[in-house]
Amino acid sequence: TDAGFLARYLPEVTHQKGVEQRLADAVRRAGMLRDGVQLVRTTTGPLALPRAEVEIDFDIEWDPDARVYLWGALVNRGGEASYQPVVSWSDEVDERALAEEFVAWLRGLVAEAAERGERVLVYHYSDVEPKALVRLLGKAEVADVLAHFVDLLAIVRQHYFGLEGLGLKKVAPALGFAWRDEDPGGLQSQVWLQ
Repeated sequence: TDAGFLARYLPEVTHQKGVEQRLADAVRRAGMLRDGVQLVRTTTGPLALPRAEVEIDFDIEWDPDARVYLWGALVNRGGEASYQPVVSWSDEVDERALAEEFVAWLRGLVAEAAERGERVLVYHYSDVEPKALVRLLGKAEVADVLAHFVDLLAIVRQHYFGLEGLGLKKVAPALGFAWRDEDPGGLQSQVWLQ
């Protein structure tokens, strides 16, 4: 960034926080737009991703009334994957009961894995899933389960910069993933639910 420009500009925006970083981000975004790039790596070297013998990809969905009706877990163990949904298709979702059922299932899986000398990690993207568990069951009640959680967004933030942010729907396609649906997301899930 031009030093002369900063000398004139910064006194005008003292009421704003992080101005220099915001300017640097704007310059980076402009270059990405020019080059047609959606995602850039900001670090070098291999990514240190936590791994375990049992890995679970975890996501939740909620209904139009903001009640969680689906706790979905894709369990990967030894190259084999199985899907474990805890779901209610009822109009009167008891989201607390579903959360309790999910946590009981996960605790059972963790205990079973421990007996075999295996570790379990539960991958999620952002803090939506852990916050839902805490909201519904209380932090103390789920602390043991949350100890297995890995927020992939936090890892992505350490290593990448996204033209349109680092939301999963932006990052995944930039890394080569394609959903089978044209417009995947929570709103589409609500349409299917209804």
